Amino acid sequence: MSDCLEEHQTRHYRGRRYGFGPVHDGERILFAVFQSTKRDGFQLVQGSFDNQNLSKNSQSVARLGYVTKSLFYRKIADQLTKGALVGVSWANVSNIRALRADVKLNKGVAKVRAICVLDRVDEGDVEGHATMGFAEGTTRNVNQGQIGTISMKIRLDLANAFSSIVPTDSQPWPWAFLMPLKRIASIVRELFALVRLK
Repeated sequence: MSDCLEEHQTRHYRGRRYGFGPVHDGERILFAVFQSTKRDGFQLVQGSFDNQNLSKNSQSVARLGYVTKSLFYRKIADQLTKGALVGVSWANVSNIRALRADVKLNKGVAKVRAICVLDRVDEGDVEGHATMGFAEGTTRNVNQGQIGTISMKIRLDLANAFSSIVPTDSQPWPWAFLMPLKRIASIVRELFALVRLK
């Protein structure tokens, strides 16, 4: 069984042809860092990422190519329950998907995918919303004690895969007028994918 099969799907509350399609390896994702986010100075740490959210594939990130600066401030940075925004940290999707976890099996140790990056837009989210979560192989046929050890290591690797925390102004943000064109491009990709399947 392959891990992260959902990465190839669009999970948009309005249906599969909405949004910008599956997250691609060449994209960057953005993690918003608030006052309540655990960190060490300008670096993310293991505790920056919520274990429960990762277990449910619901750790929120933004797809940098599809979220404008004004939209980021209006919909993400204004989450008052998390305190003031400290900055942002980014990562290449390919680096996140390259993370591996060691799972002890009866016949040795298997290296499995650690993290999945999914296109997931629930009602109220920005269109460029995505989520991260533990890959299936990190919990399949694994006892509870080992799951805890594996998840701690993965969260540390995840923190190291992200950049230092930087001010939002230091990020190159996409222009709002490009969003309709990117939306059209995602529809074209979807149509080509359907043609290839036939």
